[in-house]
Amino acid sequence: MRASLFLLERTMMEKIKERTGSVAMKELAIQEKEVNTRWQGFRGRLLMIKVKKGKTFELLTNNQVTPENIHEIDVIHLLKNGKTLTLKVDTERSKFGFEQNSTFEVPMFYIETRIKREAYHDYFLSEKELRNEQKNRQGSEGYVKKCEQ
Repeated sequence: MRASLFLLERTMMEKIKERTGSVAMKELAIQEKEVNTRWQGFRGRLLMIKVKKGKTFELLTNNQVTPENIHEIDVIHLLKNGKTLTLKVDTERSKFGFEQNSTFEVPMFYIETRIKREAYHDYFLSEKELRNEQKNRQGSEGYVKKCEQ
């Protein structure tokens, strides 16, 4: 599973490179598990994506994201379960910031695309999780009907 996600991320980066001429500029493809998300309120919209420390090392080593070019990245593609979510970035507010309880700076991208937390999680649900969720809803509805009788 991890190998297939890595290959998907690599092919996405190759497609971006073909389209833009450079992987380091304009667009960034990253797996959803390699970022932390910050939300506005409990059910609010997505505010910011913060890249985790391990992925930051990789991005810095490959010169994909640096303090000099962080403002040039205007689109982030999040990958999970074979699905891709494209998010527009607020380039003026993007910055390198400190991670909690660390002295290491990581890239922080503020998101312009308005997406609610519930819609975000529903989009990334795998087919198996979706079927299980539907079965649980049907089962609980049947249980409520039995209790009412």
